[in-house]
Amino acid sequence: MEHNGSVSLLASAAATTVTVTGAGRRYVSRSIALPLTLRKEDRDDIVFVLIDPEANREWCLNLCLLREGLIESLTIIGDSAAYRLGISLEPALSSRQGKVQCRPGGADVSISITELDYWLHFFLKYHRHGVGDINHIDVEIPPREPNSGRSLDLVLQIPDALPPISEDEARRRLGLSCMLPLRLQPRGRREHEWHLPRLWSCRRHTCQLRRGVPTHPCDRGFLHTSKR
Repeated sequence: MEHNGSVSLLASAAATTVTVTGAGRRYVSRSIALPLTLRKEDRDDIVFVLIDPEANREWCLNLCLLREGLIESLTIIGDSAAYRLGISLEPALSSRQGKVQCRPGGADVSISITELDYWLHFFLKYHRHGVGDINHIDVEIPPREPNSGRSLDLVLQIPDALPPISEDEARRRLGLSCMLPLRLQPRGRREHEWHLPRLWSCRRHTCQLRRGVPTHPCDRGFLHTSKR
């Protein structure tokens, strides 16, 4: 089927679309159907996406394809197909930055390599264990046009997660017996679990817990939300 100088070939079984532009460039994208809920607020959109164990296998494959540059974009299609969330990799973005362009019926999100690596770590670990350390990743993405666009709060949820832990248990798992008193903090306006502060000090060193990426031997693999 030709449309605006491009040729699109849809392989529905693999959910892969190959678009050949007039210049001969092949643009490969994939789509995945997942339960999706949209909630609009004054200045941002909140999108909840649920990824169960069965869908997580396909989800992880798609993230790996995106990470390796074998596809240009991944589209999440809600149950009713009324909302489509496009995800692409933008290597020029530094650290854990992202950009979003909201549009009628959906949004296009660009994320950094660091952000994508974090998603892969979280969901591959969920695939391996069948249970997550936490029940979601919450990513706040600013608009590509800061003065005119809407921001997006993307919440990637899983149904099976370990129960919240107490302060004493957090200390035990992280081996933080040498620490000064530690105060757990609420994780966000829509959450009821707890997480460790980003930065703390102990007698021997200063350690930073950076979204599941160990930065010091004190960090024994505690994984927490990506909420900024």
